[in-house]
Amino acid sequence: MGSTLQEGGATSREIGRRITAGWHTWRNMSGILCDKRVPLYIKEKVYKVVVRPALLYGREALPITKC
Repeated sequence: MGSTLQEGGATSREIGRRITAGWHTWRNMSGILCDKRVPLYIKEKVYKVVVRPALLYGREALPITKC
C-alpha cells in the first residue's frame, strides 16, 4: 500500500507523510473549502471525499503497537 515502516515497526514517518498529504490536499481544495459562496453541504462532501481519504489512506493496514 505504499506505507513506510521503520525498524521495530515504528510508524512516525508514515504518520508524517499522511499529515503532509492531508495538508497538501487541503491547500489544493482551499479554493472550494474557504469560498463563502459555496454551500456548507458541498464543502462537507469535498472534505469527506477528497481530504479525509488522503489523511487516512493505508492506516487500516499498519500494525498496532504498544507505546
